[in-house]
Amino acid sequence: MPKVAKGRRKRAYRPKTRSGCITCKVRRVKCDETRPACLRCLSTRRVCDGYIDIQPSHQPPCNLPVVHVTSGPSFDVHVPSKLKRSFEFFVQRSCLSLAGFFESDFWERLVLQAAYHESAVYHAIVAIGSFHELLEHQIKGIYENPDFALQQYNLAIRELLVPLSQNGERAVDVCLISCILFACFENMRGHYTSGGLHIRSGAKLLREIHYQQQTGELQHRVLGSKTQNEWYAPLEVLTKIFAGLDFHLSATLQRLTRVAKMVGEQESKIHEASIYDTMHNAIPASFSSIEEAKNIFEYGRCQFASAQAAVISCDPIQFLDAVEARTDQYAALLSKFSLALEALVDSKGSSLTPKEDIAIAVLKLHVLYSYASLKLEQLPSNNPSLRDAFLPQFQEMVLLGEKIIAEAISSTLPGSENRTTTSFCLDIGILIPLYTVASQCRDPIIRRKAINLLRSTSRQEGLWNSLLVAKAAERVVELEECALAALETSTGSLDWTELSSVQPFLELDAKGGRLLYSQQEQGGNDRVNVVEEVFTW
Repeated sequence: MPKVAKGRRKRAYRPKTRSGCITCKVRRVKCDETRPACLRCLSTRRVCDGYIDIQPSHQPPCNLPVVHVTSGPSFDVHVPSKLKRSFEFFVQRSCLSLAGFFESDFWERLVLQAAYHESAVYHAIVAIGSFHELLEHQIKGIYENPDFALQQYNLAIRELLVPLSQNGERAVDVCLISCILFACFENMRGHYTSGGLHIRSGAKLLREIHYQQQTGELQHRVLGSKTQNEWYAPLEVLTKIFAGLDFHLSATLQRLTRVAKMVGEQESKIHEASIYDTMHNAIPASFSSIEEAKNIFEYGRCQFASAQAAVISCDPIQFLDAVEARTDQYAALLSKFSLALEALVDSKGSSLTPKEDIAIAVLKLHVLYSYASLKLEQLPSNNPSLRDAFLPQFQEMVLLGEKIIAEAISSTLPGSENRTTTSFCLDIGILIPLYTVASQCRDPIIRRKAINLLRSTSRQEGLWNSLLVAKAAERVVELEECALAALETSTGSLDWTELSSVQPFLELDAKGGRLLYSQQEQGGNDRVNVVEEVFTW
Protein backbone atom coordinates (compact mmCIF):
# COMPACT_ATOMS: atom_id res chain seq x y z
CA MET A 1 0.00 0.00 0.00
CA PRO A 2 1.63 3.33 -1.06
CA LYS A 3 2.50 5.67 1.77
CA VAL A 4 1.26 9.26 1.85
CA ALA A 5 3.68 11.93 2.85
CA LYS A 6 3.09 13.47 6.27
CA GLY A 7 0.83 16.49 6.05
CA ARG A 8 -0.59 15.55 2.65
CA ARG A 9 -3.20 12.98 3.88
CA LYS A 10 -6.76 14.11 3.11
CA ARG A 11 -10.08 12.61 4.23
CA ALA A 12 -12.54 11.81 1.44
CA TYR A 13 -15.38 14.32 1.36
CA ARG A 14 -18.78 13.14 2.51
CA PRO A 15 -21.73 15.40 3.21
CA LYS A 16 -22.31 15.83 6.96
CA THR A 17 -25.57 14.22 8.08
CA ARG A 18 -27.69 16.08 10.62
CA SER A 19 -30.67 13.76 10.76
CA GLY A 20 -29.36 11.01 13.07
CA CYS A 21 -30.31 10.48 16.70
CA ILE A 22 -28.53 12.45 19.38
CA THR A 23 -26.94 9.35 20.95
CA CYS A 24 -25.30 8.31 17.68
CA LYS A 25 -24.18 11.90 17.06
CA VAL A 26 -22.46 12.02 20.44
CA ARG A 27 -20.81 8.66 19.74
CA ARG A 28 -19.94 9.80 16.19
CA VAL A 29 -21.33 6.68 14.56
CA LYS A 30 -23.72 6.21 11.65
CA CYS A 31 -27.36 6.18 12.74
CA ASP A 32 -29.93 4.02 10.92
CA GLU A 33 -32.58 6.65 11.82
CA THR A 34 -35.25 4.14 12.87
CA ARG A 35 -37.98 5.82 14.88
CA PRO A 36 -38.91 6.26 17.66
CA ALA A 37 -35.58 4.68 18.71
CA CYS A 38 -32.78 3.67 16.35
CA LEU A 39 -31.81 0.01 16.15
CA ARG A 40 -28.11 0.82 16.50
CA CYS A 41 -28.70 2.15 20.03
CA LEU A 42 -31.08 -0.66 20.96
CA SER A 43 -28.72 -3.38 19.76
CA THR A 44 -26.00 -2.06 22.07
CA ARG A 45 -28.38 -1.66 25.05
CA ARG A 46 -28.18 2.13 24.96
CA VAL A 47 -31.01 4.59 25.44
CA CYS A 48 -31.73 6.31 22.13
CA ASP A 49 -32.05 10.00 23.00
CA GLY A 50 -34.19 10.77 19.97
CA TYR A 51 -33.91 13.23 17.10
CA ILE A 52 -33.35 16.96 17.03
CA ASP A 53 -36.19 17.62 14.60
CA ILE A 54 -38.82 16.87 17.26
CA GLN A 55 -40.69 19.83 18.77
CA PRO A 56 -39.29 21.16 22.07
CA SER A 57 -40.32 19.15 25.12
CA HIS A 58 -41.73 22.12 27.04
CA GLN A 59 -44.76 22.14 24.71
CA PRO A 60 -47.42 19.76 26.03
CA PRO A 61 -49.02 17.25 23.61
CA CYS A 62 -52.06 18.45 21.73
CA ASN A 63 -55.40 18.49 23.54
CA LEU A 64 -53.82 17.70 26.90
CA PRO A 65 -54.47 19.90 29.93
CA VAL A 66 -51.34 21.63 31.13
CA VAL A 67 -49.69 19.74 34.00
CA HIS A 68 -46.85 21.77 35.44
CA VAL A 69 -44.04 19.26 35.21
CA THR A 70 -40.65 20.92 35.45
CA SER A 71 -37.28 19.28 35.09
CA GLY A 72 -34.11 19.96 36.99
CA PRO A 73 -30.69 20.02 35.32
CA SER A 74 -30.11 16.33 36.03
CA PHE A 75 -32.98 15.32 33.73
CA ASP A 76 -32.75 18.04 31.08
CA VAL A 77 -31.73 15.74 28.22
CA HIS A 78 -32.60 16.16 24.54
CA VAL A 79 -35.22 13.51 23.95
CA PRO A 80 -38.55 13.48 22.12
CA SER A 81 -41.13 15.53 23.97
CA LYS A 82 -43.45 12.65 24.82
CA LEU A 83 -40.61 10.54 26.24
CA LYS A 84 -39.21 13.43 28.24
CA ARG A 85 -42.59 14.51 29.58
CA SER A 86 -43.43 11.00 30.82
CA PHE A 87 -39.97 10.56 32.36
CA GLU A 88 -40.32 13.87 34.20
CA PHE A 89 -43.83 12.96 35.35
CA PHE A 90 -42.41 9.78 36.86
CA VAL A 91 -39.64 11.72 38.61
CA GLN A 92 -41.98 14.31 40.11
CA ARG A 93 -45.18 12.34 40.74
CA SER A 94 -44.95 8.57 40.27
CA CYS A 95 -41.79 7.83 42.23
CA LEU A 96 -43.06 9.86 45.20
CA SER A 97 -46.27 7.84 45.19
CA LEU A 98 -44.42 4.53 44.90
CA ALA A 99 -42.05 5.47 47.73
CA GLY A 100 -45.03 5.80 50.06
CA PHE A 101 -44.72 7.62 53.39
CA PHE A 102 -40.92 7.41 53.68
CA GLU A 103 -37.88 8.73 51.90
CA SER A 104 -36.75 6.12 49.39
CA ASP A 105 -33.26 6.03 47.97
CA PHE A 106 -34.43 3.35 45.52
CA TRP A 107 -37.22 5.39 43.93
CA GLU A 108 -35.66 8.84 44.25
CA ARG A 109 -32.12 8.00 43.07
CA LEU A 110 -31.12 4.40 42.33
CA VAL A 111 -33.80 3.50 39.79
CA LEU A 112 -33.21 6.79 37.96
CA GLN A 113 -29.48 6.14 37.76
CA ALA A 114 -30.20 2.70 36.33
CA ALA A 115 -32.47 4.28 33.72
CA TYR A 116 -29.58 6.31 32.28
CA HIS A 117 -27.63 3.14 31.56
CA GLU A 118 -30.28 0.47 30.96
CA SER A 119 -32.82 0.97 28.18
CA ALA A 120 -35.23 -1.58 29.68
CA VAL A 121 -35.42 0.40 32.92
CA TYR A 122 -35.71 3.70 31.03
CA HIS A 123 -38.66 2.59 28.88
CA ALA A 124 -40.41 1.01 31.89
CA ILE A 125 -40.14 4.33 33.76
CA VAL A 126 -41.52 6.22 30.75
CA ALA A 127 -44.43 3.73 30.55
CA ILE A 128 -45.28 4.20 34.25
CA GLY A 129 -45.03 7.99 34.03
CA SER A 130 -47.23 8.09 30.93
CA PHE A 131 -49.91 5.78 32.32
CA HIS A 132 -49.90 7.49 35.72
CA GLU A 133 -50.56 10.84 34.02
CA LEU A 134 -53.42 9.28 32.03
CA LEU A 135 -54.97 8.10 35.32
CA GLU A 136 -54.82 11.61 36.73
CA HIS A 137 -56.48 12.95 33.58
CA GLN A 138 -59.25 10.33 33.89
CA ILE A 139 -60.04 11.63 37.39
CA LYS A 140 -60.80 14.96 35.67
CA GLY A 141 -63.04 13.26 33.09
CA ILE A 142 -60.46 13.29 30.28
CA TYR A 143 -59.97 9.89 28.65
CA GLU A 144 -56.94 9.35 26.44
CA ASN A 145 -55.42 6.52 24.45
CA PRO A 146 -52.86 4.49 26.44
CA ASP A 147 -51.08 3.27 23.28
CA PHE A 148 -47.89 5.23 23.99
CA ALA A 149 -47.58 3.81 27.53
CA LEU A 150 -48.22 0.27 26.26
CA GLN A 151 -45.70 0.76 23.46
CA GLN A 152 -43.04 1.82 25.97
CA TYR A 153 -43.93 -1.09 28.27
CA ASN A 154 -43.60 -3.62 25.44
CA LEU A 155 -40.34 -1.99 24.36
CA ALA A 156 -38.99 -2.30 27.93
CA ILE A 157 -39.83 -6.03 27.97
CA ARG A 158 -38.17 -6.50 24.58
CA GLU A 159 -35.07 -4.62 25.70
CA LEU A 160 -34.81 -6.88 28.73
CA LEU A 161 -35.29 -10.14 26.83
CA VAL A 162 -33.35 -9.55 23.58
CA PRO A 163 -29.89 -10.18 25.10
CA LEU A 164 -31.16 -13.41 26.68
CA SER A 165 -32.63 -14.62 23.39
CA GLN A 166 -29.22 -14.04 21.78
CA ASN A 167 -27.47 -16.20 24.40
CA GLY A 168 -26.10 -13.09 26.04
CA GLU A 169 -26.07 -12.13 29.71
CA ARG A 170 -28.42 -9.69 31.39
CA ALA A 171 -27.34 -8.66 34.89
CA VAL A 172 -29.63 -10.01 37.59
CA ASP A 173 -30.03 -6.59 39.27
CA VAL A 174 -31.39 -5.13 36.01
CA CYS A 175 -33.91 -8.00 35.82
CA LEU A 176 -34.98 -7.48 39.43
CA ILE A 177 -35.44 -3.72 38.99
CA SER A 178 -37.38 -4.36 35.77
CA CYS A 179 -39.66 -6.89 37.50
CA ILE A 180 -40.52 -4.28 40.15
CA LEU A 181 -41.29 -1.66 37.49
CA PHE A 182 -43.31 -4.11 35.36
CA ALA A 183 -45.38 -5.11 38.43
CA CYS A 184 -46.03 -1.41 39.18
CA PHE A 185 -47.21 -0.80 35.61
CA GLU A 186 -49.55 -3.81 35.63
CA ASN A 187 -50.98 -2.82 39.02
CA MET A 188 -51.69 0.67 37.69
CA ARG A 189 -53.57 -0.89 34.79
CA GLY A 190 -55.57 -3.06 37.20
CA HIS A 191 -53.99 -6.24 35.80
CA TYR A 192 -53.10 -7.72 39.17
CA THR A 193 -52.64 -11.25 37.85
CA SER A 194 -49.97 -10.08 35.42
CA GLY A 195 -48.40 -7.94 38.15
CA GLY A 196 -48.28 -10.98 40.40
CA LEU A 197 -46.46 -12.96 37.70
CA HIS A 198 -43.72 -10.32 37.56
CA ILE A 199 -43.44 -10.39 41.37
CA ARG A 200 -43.09 -14.17 41.39
CA SER A 201 -40.51 -14.00 38.58
CA GLY A 202 -38.41 -11.61 40.63
CA ALA A 203 -38.85 -13.73 43.75
CA LYS A 204 -37.64 -16.77 41.82
CA LEU A 205 -34.53 -14.89 40.67
CA LEU A 206 -33.80 -13.89 44.27
CA ARG A 207 -33.93 -17.50 45.41
CA GLU A 208 -31.48 -18.48 42.68
CA ILE A 209 -28.76 -15.98 43.67
CA HIS A 210 -25.61 -17.39 45.23
CA TYR A 211 -22.70 -15.64 46.89
CA GLN A 212 -19.22 -16.67 45.72
CA GLN A 213 -16.99 -16.05 48.72
CA GLN A 214 -13.79 -16.53 46.70
CA THR A 215 -14.60 -13.74 44.22
CA GLY A 216 -17.00 -11.65 46.31
CA GLU A 217 -19.58 -11.86 43.52
CA LEU A 218 -23.33 -12.43 43.58
CA GLN A 219 -23.94 -15.06 40.94
CA HIS A 220 -26.84 -16.36 38.89
CA ARG A 221 -26.25 -19.36 36.64
CA VAL A 222 -28.02 -17.74 33.64
CA LEU A 223 -27.78 -14.00 34.21
CA GLY A 224 -24.10 -13.87 35.14
CA SER A 225 -22.34 -12.41 38.17
CA LYS A 226 -21.37 -9.02 39.57
CA THR A 227 -19.98 -7.75 42.83
CA GLN A 228 -22.38 -5.96 45.14
CA ASN A 229 -20.64 -2.65 44.39
CA GLU A 230 -21.48 -3.06 40.69
CA TRP A 231 -25.23 -3.41 41.30
CA TYR A 232 -27.49 -0.44 40.56
CA ALA A 233 -29.31 -1.07 43.85
CA PRO A 234 -28.11 -3.10 46.88
CA LEU A 235 -29.38 -6.66 47.13
CA GLU A 236 -30.89 -5.96 50.54
CA VAL A 237 -32.93 -3.02 49.18
CA LEU A 238 -34.33 -5.05 46.27
CA THR A 239 -35.13 -8.02 48.49
CA LYS A 240 -37.05 -5.85 50.96
CA ILE A 241 -39.24 -4.57 48.13
CA PHE A 242 -40.04 -8.08 46.96
CA ALA A 243 -40.58 -9.29 50.54
CA GLY A 244 -43.25 -6.61 50.92
CA LEU A 245 -44.98 -7.97 47.80
CA ASP A 246 -44.52 -11.70 48.45
CA PHE A 247 -45.05 -12.95 52.01
CA HIS A 248 -43.26 -16.22 51.22
CA LEU A 249 -40.01 -14.29 50.71
CA SER A 250 -39.45 -13.62 54.43
CA ALA A 251 -37.05 -16.53 54.83
CA THR A 252 -35.30 -15.55 51.60
CA LEU A 253 -34.93 -12.00 52.92
CA GLN A 254 -33.15 -13.26 56.02
CA ARG A 255 -30.76 -15.40 53.96
CA LEU A 256 -30.01 -12.67 51.43
CA THR A 257 -29.58 -10.05 54.14
CA ARG A 258 -26.86 -12.22 55.57
CA VAL A 259 -25.39 -12.70 52.12
CA ALA A 260 -25.26 -8.94 51.64
CA LYS A 261 -23.59 -8.48 55.01
CA MET A 262 -20.96 -11.10 54.19
CA VAL A 263 -19.54 -8.50 51.84
CA GLY A 264 -19.09 -6.21 54.87
CA GLU A 265 -17.71 -6.75 58.34
CA GLN A 266 -20.77 -7.55 60.49
CA GLU A 267 -21.52 -11.16 59.60
CA SER A 268 -19.69 -12.62 62.60
CA LYS A 269 -21.75 -10.48 65.00
CA ILE A 270 -25.00 -11.97 63.68
CA HIS A 271 -23.85 -15.53 64.33
CA GLU A 272 -22.29 -14.80 67.72
CA ALA A 273 -25.47 -13.55 69.33
CA SER A 274 -29.07 -14.74 69.47
CA ILE A 275 -31.75 -12.94 67.48
CA TYR A 276 -33.07 -11.23 70.60
CA ASP A 277 -29.65 -10.06 71.77
CA THR A 278 -28.75 -8.87 68.27
CA MET A 279 -31.93 -6.84 67.91
CA HIS A 280 -31.79 -5.53 71.50
CA ASN A 281 -28.26 -4.24 70.91
CA ALA A 282 -29.26 -2.79 67.51
CA ILE A 283 -31.97 -0.55 69.02
CA PRO A 284 -30.29 2.58 70.44
CA ALA A 285 -31.60 4.83 73.21
CA SER A 286 -32.60 7.27 70.46
CA PHE A 287 -32.64 6.80 66.71
CA SER A 288 -30.49 9.18 64.71
CA SER A 289 -32.96 9.28 61.80
CA ILE A 290 -36.30 7.96 60.60
CA GLU A 291 -34.48 5.84 58.04
CA GLU A 292 -32.49 4.10 60.78
CA ALA A 293 -35.68 3.44 62.76
CA LYS A 294 -37.48 2.01 59.72
CA ASN A 295 -34.56 -0.24 58.73
CA ILE A 296 -34.22 -1.70 62.23
CA PHE A 297 -37.98 -2.24 62.50
CA GLU A 298 -38.19 -4.07 59.16
CA TYR A 299 -35.13 -6.19 59.88
CA GLY A 300 -36.40 -7.13 63.34
CA ARG A 301 -39.84 -8.05 62.01
CA CYS A 302 -38.25 -10.28 59.36
CA GLN A 303 -35.99 -11.98 61.91
CA PHE A 304 -38.96 -12.63 64.20
CA ALA A 305 -41.04 -14.09 61.35
CA SER A 306 -38.20 -16.47 60.49
CA ALA A 307 -37.80 -17.45 64.16
CA GLN A 308 -41.53 -18.14 64.46
CA ALA A 309 -41.39 -20.33 61.37
CA ALA A 310 -38.60 -22.35 63.00
CA VAL A 311 -40.64 -22.71 66.21
CA ILE A 312 -43.55 -24.28 64.30
CA SER A 313 -41.32 -27.21 63.31
CA CYS A 314 -40.23 -27.98 66.88
CA ASP A 315 -41.61 -30.67 69.19
CA PRO A 316 -45.36 -30.13 69.92
CA ILE A 317 -44.77 -30.33 73.67
CA GLN A 318 -42.27 -27.48 73.48
CA PHE A 319 -44.29 -25.48 70.95
CA LEU A 320 -46.43 -23.39 73.34
CA ASP A 321 -43.52 -22.55 75.62
CA ALA A 322 -41.35 -21.56 72.64
CA VAL A 323 -44.07 -19.36 71.13
CA GLU A 324 -44.74 -17.65 74.46
CA ALA A 325 -41.02 -16.96 74.95
CA ARG A 326 -40.67 -15.53 71.44
CA THR A 327 -43.78 -13.39 71.94
CA ASP A 328 -42.48 -11.91 75.20
CA GLN A 329 -39.11 -11.17 73.60
CA TYR A 330 -40.66 -9.45 70.61
CA ALA A 331 -43.00 -7.41 72.83
CA ALA A 332 -39.97 -6.24 74.83
CA LEU A 333 -38.18 -5.22 71.60
CA LEU A 334 -41.25 -3.28 70.45
CA SER A 335 -41.34 -1.45 73.77
CA LYS A 336 -37.67 -0.46 73.46
CA PHE A 337 -38.24 0.55 69.84
CA SER A 338 -41.15 2.83 70.85
CA LEU A 339 -39.00 4.59 73.47
CA ALA A 340 -36.19 5.15 70.94
CA LEU A 341 -38.71 6.52 68.43
CA GLU A 342 -40.16 8.93 71.00
CA ALA A 343 -36.64 10.07 71.85
CA LEU A 344 -36.07 10.84 68.16
CA VAL A 345 -39.28 12.90 68.06
CA ASP A 346 -38.24 14.82 71.20
CA SER A 347 -34.77 15.52 69.78
CA LYS A 348 -36.17 16.93 66.54
CA GLY A 349 -38.91 18.96 68.18
CA SER A 350 -40.46 21.57 65.89
CA SER A 351 -37.90 20.87 63.15
CA LEU A 352 -39.88 17.82 62.00
CA THR A 353 -41.13 18.29 58.44
CA PRO A 354 -44.72 17.26 57.53
CA LYS A 355 -43.38 14.24 55.62
CA GLU A 356 -41.26 13.17 58.61
CA ASP A 357 -44.26 13.59 60.90
CA ILE A 358 -46.33 11.27 58.69
CA ALA A 359 -43.50 8.72 58.50
CA ILE A 360 -43.19 8.60 62.29
CA ALA A 361 -46.97 8.17 62.62
CA VAL A 362 -46.81 5.21 60.19
CA LEU A 363 -44.04 3.59 62.26
CA LYS A 364 -46.06 4.09 65.46
CA LEU A 365 -49.08 2.55 63.73
CA HIS A 366 -47.06 -0.53 62.78
CA VAL A 367 -45.59 -0.91 66.25
CA LEU A 368 -49.13 -0.98 67.70
CA TYR A 369 -50.29 -3.33 64.94
CA SER A 370 -47.34 -5.68 65.51
CA TYR A 371 -47.98 -5.82 69.25
CA ALA A 372 -51.74 -6.31 68.91
CA SER A 373 -51.51 -8.97 66.19
CA LEU A 374 -48.77 -10.76 68.16
CA LYS A 375 -50.94 -11.02 71.26
CA LEU A 376 -54.20 -11.70 69.38
CA GLU A 377 -52.67 -14.80 67.83
CA GLN A 378 -52.19 -16.26 71.32
CA LEU A 379 -55.83 -15.78 72.39
CA PRO A 380 -58.21 -18.76 72.38
CA SER A 381 -60.64 -18.53 69.48
CA ASN A 382 -63.64 -19.55 71.59
CA ASN A 383 -63.68 -16.33 73.64
CA PRO A 384 -63.79 -13.16 71.47
CA SER A 385 -64.42 -10.99 74.54
CA LEU A 386 -60.70 -11.25 75.37
CA ARG A 387 -60.05 -8.90 72.45
CA ASP A 388 -61.44 -6.05 74.61
CA ALA A 389 -58.06 -5.85 76.35
CA PHE A 390 -56.68 -4.28 73.15
CA LEU A 391 -59.30 -1.54 72.90
CA PRO A 392 -56.80 1.25 73.83
CA GLN A 393 -54.42 0.07 71.09
CA PHE A 394 -57.26 -0.09 68.55
CA GLN A 395 -58.38 3.45 69.46
CA GLU A 396 -54.85 4.81 69.07
CA MET A 397 -54.42 3.00 65.73
CA VAL A 398 -57.57 4.67 64.38
CA LEU A 399 -56.38 8.09 65.58
CA LEU A 400 -53.03 7.54 63.89
CA GLY A 401 -54.82 6.43 60.70
CA GLU A 402 -56.91 9.62 60.73
CA LYS A 403 -53.80 11.74 61.19
CA ILE A 404 -51.84 9.99 58.43
CA ILE A 405 -54.64 10.23 55.85
CA ALA A 406 -55.49 13.86 56.72
CA GLU A 407 -51.86 15.02 56.59
CA ALA A 408 -51.15 13.03 53.43
CA ILE A 409 -54.09 14.74 51.69
CA SER A 410 -53.08 18.20 52.93
CA SER A 411 -49.51 17.68 51.68
CA THR A 412 -50.63 16.67 48.17
CA LEU A 413 -48.72 18.44 45.41
CA PRO A 414 -50.06 21.93 44.60
CA GLY A 415 -52.32 22.03 41.60
CA SER A 416 -53.83 18.61 42.24
CA GLU A 417 -57.42 19.69 42.82
CA ASN A 418 -58.92 16.21 43.00
CA ARG A 419 -57.92 14.09 45.99
CA THR A 420 -59.22 10.77 44.66
CA THR A 421 -56.15 9.89 42.60
CA THR A 422 -55.02 6.38 43.49
CA SER A 423 -51.71 6.10 45.32
CA PHE A 424 -49.54 3.12 44.42
CA CYS A 425 -47.10 2.09 47.12
CA LEU A 426 -44.72 -0.84 47.57
CA ASP A 427 -43.55 0.12 51.07
CA ILE A 428 -45.18 -0.36 54.47
CA GLY A 429 -48.46 1.52 54.61
CA ILE A 430 -51.71 1.79 56.55
CA LEU A 431 -54.12 -0.76 55.05
CA ILE A 432 -53.11 -3.91 56.96
CA PRO A 433 -53.23 -2.23 60.42
CA LEU A 434 -56.59 -0.59 59.69
CA TYR A 435 -58.05 -3.88 58.45
CA THR A 436 -56.87 -5.52 61.67
CA VAL A 437 -58.79 -2.95 63.71
CA ALA A 438 -61.92 -3.36 61.57
CA SER A 439 -61.88 -7.16 61.75
CA GLN A 440 -60.70 -7.70 65.34
CA CYS A 441 -62.10 -4.82 67.40
CA ARG A 442 -65.50 -5.54 68.97
CA ASP A 443 -66.42 -1.88 69.51
CA PRO A 444 -68.87 -1.01 66.68
CA ILE A 445 -67.89 2.68 66.59
CA ILE A 446 -64.12 2.10 66.42
CA ARG A 447 -64.30 -0.64 63.80
CA ARG A 448 -66.61 1.44 61.58
CA LYS A 449 -64.21 4.38 61.86
CA ALA A 450 -61.47 2.07 60.58
CA ILE A 451 -63.67 0.98 57.66
CA ASN A 452 -64.53 4.60 56.83
CA LEU A 453 -60.82 5.41 56.77
CA LEU A 454 -60.22 2.56 54.34
CA ARG A 455 -62.99 3.87 52.10
CA SER A 456 -61.82 7.49 52.34
CA THR A 457 -58.49 6.83 50.64
CA SER A 458 -57.76 5.28 47.27
CA ARG A 459 -54.59 3.31 47.92
CA GLN A 460 -52.88 0.27 46.46
CA GLU A 461 -50.20 -1.11 48.80
CA GLY A 462 -48.70 -4.13 47.10
CA LEU A 463 -51.66 -6.47 46.64
CA TRP A 464 -53.71 -4.66 49.30
CA ASN A 465 -56.34 -2.40 47.76
CA SER A 466 -58.12 -0.05 50.16
CA LEU A 467 -61.62 -0.49 48.69
CA LEU A 468 -61.36 -4.28 48.43
CA VAL A 469 -60.08 -4.52 52.00
CA ALA A 470 -62.91 -2.25 53.18
CA LYS A 471 -65.45 -4.58 51.54
CA ALA A 472 -63.91 -7.58 53.30
CA ALA A 473 -63.94 -5.76 56.66
CA GLU A 474 -67.60 -4.78 56.21
CA ARG A 475 -68.43 -8.44 55.54
CA VAL A 476 -66.65 -9.51 58.74
CA VAL A 477 -68.63 -6.96 60.76
CA GLU A 478 -71.86 -8.12 59.13
CA LEU A 479 -71.11 -11.78 59.91
CA GLU A 480 -70.29 -11.11 63.56
CA GLU A 481 -73.29 -8.85 64.14
CA CYS A 482 -75.65 -11.33 62.47
CA ALA A 483 -74.24 -14.15 64.61
CA LEU A 484 -74.59 -12.00 67.72
CA ALA A 485 -78.21 -11.12 66.85
CA ALA A 486 -79.02 -14.79 66.35
CA LEU A 487 -77.41 -15.59 69.70
CA GLU A 488 -79.49 -12.89 71.42
CA THR A 489 -82.65 -14.28 69.85
CA SER A 490 -81.95 -17.82 70.98
CA THR A 491 -80.55 -17.11 74.47
CA GLY A 492 -81.95 -13.69 75.30
CA SER A 493 -78.49 -12.30 76.12
CA LEU A 494 -75.52 -10.63 74.38
CA ASP A 495 -72.78 -12.84 75.83
CA TRP A 496 -69.79 -12.60 73.46
CA THR A 497 -68.15 -15.54 75.19
CA GLU A 498 -70.74 -17.69 73.45
CA LEU A 499 -69.84 -16.32 70.04
CA SER A 500 -67.07 -18.40 68.47
CA SER A 501 -68.53 -19.13 65.04
CA VAL A 502 -66.87 -16.27 63.17
CA GLN A 503 -63.08 -16.55 62.83
CA PRO A 504 -62.21 -14.56 59.68
CA PHE A 505 -59.04 -14.92 57.66
CA LEU A 506 -58.38 -12.69 54.65
CA GLU A 507 -55.94 -13.80 51.96
CA LEU A 508 -55.07 -11.60 48.98
CA ASP A 509 -53.54 -12.74 45.74
CA ALA A 510 -53.20 -11.46 42.19
CA LYS A 511 -56.88 -12.21 41.43
CA GLY A 512 -58.44 -10.54 44.44
CA GLY A 513 -59.26 -11.54 48.01
CA ARG A 514 -60.56 -14.69 49.71
CA LEU A 515 -62.31 -14.33 53.05
CA LEU A 516 -62.46 -17.60 54.97
CA TYR A 517 -64.44 -18.01 58.16
CA SER A 518 -65.99 -20.76 60.25
CA GLN A 519 -69.73 -20.87 60.72
CA GLN A 520 -71.78 -23.16 62.91
CA GLU A 521 -74.65 -25.00 61.23
CA GLN A 522 -78.18 -24.11 62.25
CA GLY A 523 -80.50 -26.68 63.69
CA GLY A 524 -78.95 -27.22 67.09
CA ASN A 525 -76.01 -29.42 66.09
CA ASP A 526 -72.35 -28.62 66.83
CA ARG A 527 -71.07 -29.02 63.30
CA VAL A 528 -68.93 -26.13 62.02
CA ASN A 529 -68.37 -25.42 58.34
CA VAL A 530 -65.58 -23.41 56.74
CA VAL A 531 -67.01 -20.85 54.32
CA GLU A 532 -65.07 -19.08 51.59
CA GLU A 533 -66.16 -15.82 49.95
CA VAL A 534 -64.29 -14.32 47.00
CA PHE A 535 -63.80 -10.59 46.37
CA THR A 536 -62.52 -9.85 42.89
CA TRP A 537 -60.51 -6.78 41.95
